[in-house]
Amino acid sequence: MRTLIRALPWAVLTLKVGVALVNVATFPRLRPSGVSVRAARRVSVLIPARNEALTLQETLGGVLCQGALEVLVLDDESQDQTGEVARSRGAGSGGSAAAAALEWQDLGLSSAGSGGPGEFLLFTDADVSWSPGALDALLTELERTGADLLSVFPRQANVTGGERLLTPLVDHVLLTLLPAPLLRLRHRQASAANGQVMLFRRGIYARLGGHAAVHDHLLEDVALSQLVKAAGGRVSVALGRDLIRVRMYRSYPDSVRGFGKNVLTVHGGPGWRSACPGS
Repeated sequence: MRTLIRALPWAVLTLKVGVALVNVATFPRLRPSGVSVRAARRVSVLIPARNEALTLQETLGGVLCQGALEVLVLDDESQDQTGEVARSRGAGSGGSAAAAALEWQDLGLSSAGSGGPGEFLLFTDADVSWSPGALDALLTELERTGADLLSVFPRQANVTGGERLLTPLVDHVLLTLLPAPLLRLRHRQASAANGQVMLFRRGIYARLGGHAAVHDHLLEDVALSQLVKAAGGRVSVALGRDLIRVRMYRSYPDSVRGFGKNVLTVHGGPGWRSACPGS
């Protein structure tokens, strides 16, 4: 028994190293695309936001410069200037993020003159930064894989030493415990997704009932990916590399509070015209 106990940590370490090596070789990565920006005009972008006024001032320009059909900020009863920031930039803004995400067509959030929502629905978080051409790369990867849902894991854009202490654990878990080849299986349990970036074909999202179908799940993103597979659809994932980045927290205390909140949860408890970055 003692021998088994002593060997267990080495077995776990060997497994994690093995998975990491597999992912280094096989995990899909977004790459700059030669697709015309006109392809992005088929996409409606939805950004759930709660008290994200300062963050949106930094990230919203990059989203809107992707050339999407429309960009809608779904203001979830913010107590700061989130809605005002969105509206002042010319972006669409709805009420409760939950309501807008579930019933955004009925709420009339589609931009004037757009002819209705896009062929693709892209949900992305307010703290995700989009480099020029990122949306085209996303569409190219979706078509390459034939996916009905493509979810991206953004590169962690950590700046301060404090945030570097905890935030990289997100990638550690992803790249050492989730072998990418298993996700190609059709079984619904072989599913993964990241709510920070989820690109759906509009038809299957509507057919599944959207976020309303998983409102009682702790991990809505993973549950949605499982529903897509259960319905016979394809799910694909990719790493964002330099095209899609995220700065989740600004300091070590912020990281502790943010991850602590997530741990408690899991355990029960039209577009703005601005100067484009890089243009």
